[in-house]
Amino acid sequence: MAPSNDQLISLEKSDIPYVLFTWPIVINREKVISQEVLIVGRAFYEQGNSKKEDEYEYRHLSRYHSEIVATLIKKKIHAYVFDLKSINGTYLNGVRLKEGMVRNLRDEDILVMGDIETKVFLGR
Repeated sequence: MAPSNDQLISLEKSDIPYVLFTWPIVINREKVISQEVLIVGRAFYEQGNSKKEDEYEYRHLSRYHSEIVATLIKKKIHAYVFDLKSINGTYLNGVRLKEGMVRNLRDEDILVMGDIETKVFLGR
């Protein structure tokens, strides 16, 4: 699923549990930078869900698994991903991210988080 006109980044699988924060950065009353932070994790599925932990659809996903940041600067999107010390790891195009490693994202890169594989789309 490609991002909407307002969205900088989206994941191919729309049912992955995440929370998205978005804000503009304004200089001299002009919006020059937009930034989105997408945090993927089981914690966002658990909210309001009464299933036991071993019944979770996303049991291989850590509570806070990985973070994706996209920033729009002068009509160009810069995006990166890093793992939040997850148990089952975050993989970018088949390569596991080491703890503390930040990797740039490109449109249509493949992310694997736990046992979920999804494609990344950069918008605008």
